[in-house]
Amino acid sequence: FAIEGSLVFASSTARRLSRESQTGVGTASMPFTVGPTSVGYASASEDETPKGELWAPLWRDSMSYREIRHFVSEGRSQWGRSQARSGLDFIRATATLGIDRSVDEFVRYLIGVRNGQNVFAVPVGRFQVRDRVMPEADILRQLDNWVDRTRSNNSPTVVAAALHAMNRAQYEVVTSGGARPLQRVLAALADAEQAVSRSLGFRKSQALHPIEGLRAQEWLPLLNDRSAEFRVAVGLASLRDRIGQGSPVGVDAYGASLASLLRPVVRTRKGLDWSTSGPRIPNLGHRPLFSILKDVMGARAVFSASKRTTEDEDSVAGVPFSYDRGTTVDIADIGRLLCGQLDEKKLATILSGLLLLDWKKFKPDESFRCPYDSTARMRAASFPVYVVLAPFFAGCLPAAPTISEPNPERCDPIRPRPEWIGVIRSGATHTAARSAARLLRGRGWELISDDFKRTNTDPGFLAAALLLRIGFGRFKHMRFLLDQQSAFRNAEQYLHES
Repeated sequence: FAIEGSLVFASSTARRLSRESQTGVGTASMPFTVGPTSVGYASASEDETPKGELWAPLWRDSMSYREIRHFVSEGRSQWGRSQARSGLDFIRATATLGIDRSVDEFVRYLIGVRNGQNVFAVPVGRFQVRDRVMPEADILRQLDNWVDRTRSNNSPTVVAAALHAMNRAQYEVVTSGGARPLQRVLAALADAEQAVSRSLGFRKSQALHPIEGLRAQEWLPLLNDRSAEFRVAVGLASLRDRIGQGSPVGVDAYGASLASLLRPVVRTRKGLDWSTSGPRIPNLGHRPLFSILKDVMGARAVFSASKRTTEDEDSVAGVPFSYDRGTTVDIADIGRLLCGQLDEKKLATILSGLLLLDWKKFKPDESFRCPYDSTARMRAASFPVYVVLAPFFAGCLPAAPTISEPNPERCDPIRPRPEWIGVIRSGATHTAARSAARLLRGRGWELISDDFKRTNTDPGFLAAALLLRIGFGRFKHMRFLLDQQSAFRNAEQYLHES
């Protein structure tokens, strides 16, 4: 039986219709044989150079010899519009209905040189063919065009390392599913883009452009692990300003978004292009995230000051700091952020990938809402430094309550003073808080706390919290924060309880 079966494979050598054969460079190969991908087995290594892979099909339904010969001669394994060319393509095909329906399972054999110069076929795994498309695997095809042009024998070491990390993450997506592996895929892709941006000769030789076209409304439902880190990362990555018609095009015009500060790109009239000097704030993923966000606060203040006109200046405070657009974040998640309860590395990983997405037309649904948590909301209100600064950085100050009007529904525009940015970044957040508290008292708010130095908070946490847009219902949440620090409101609550 083994001899008869091997003859079926030997007589079915086929010309593979891949991207290379479409351009006239065809490769002859055995059925179910593809190029190697060094992921998914214990001895996988970037330095290993296997000869190829054989994916031996298994099926349970009985078939005649003629049916088997026809089935093997086709050797169908489709990834996207082309036949699978690598082990990774084959793995992804098993999860996206890219395999002949007759096959139930595959045994993956690695063909490599072991024990000196001996060539061995070593089984390295079994893969069941799924009966439905796995959405997390199917969306990976959107990355192939950029990745295929980046993959080269001449790739710089850092580029090759990032692509190998992305292969490992894609393997985990297909075999395990879930949002976390997909988050790591985008993070590795972001690392690859950063590495490519630093190699002018390589990106010119490969005609590589910055990554575009990954729409947030398609990717986010698959990336959503319903964690606070994910919701905060969405709130940060989506921050951007409106760019109206007639606005200047270039680094300053596109500087009105978080992506333009942390990615090595500029916007042109034709789309994104590489920045000549790299990202304005470098080393995302290689420096502590909250340190980077302090630098983002400084860059945002500089950009906002450059936009301000004499007619537009606020008589009470200075620069228009808040972004025009961005997904809002519940104050419960801001409370977790200020308390240091978020995983900084996880947040950085998710954020770096989300910065690659196009946020136009994205509208969050119920799955993006933070579960109601009164304790976490009270944590946000328990940081007086944040409470007194938040209205200025959000640009919205609710009218102060009075005896005659305990719940006014008005909101006044207000802005932070430029000097506050520097003292916050330096760690002297209490200095900015005292100045803000004086301005709030001038607007009628009777605040309890004045000892801001004792209640100081981490400047990195505070910078991230002040960058975020508060929601849902910014006015109500801002009033809630101020009410918890208001002597008037607490007196009213005491009388009510009595």
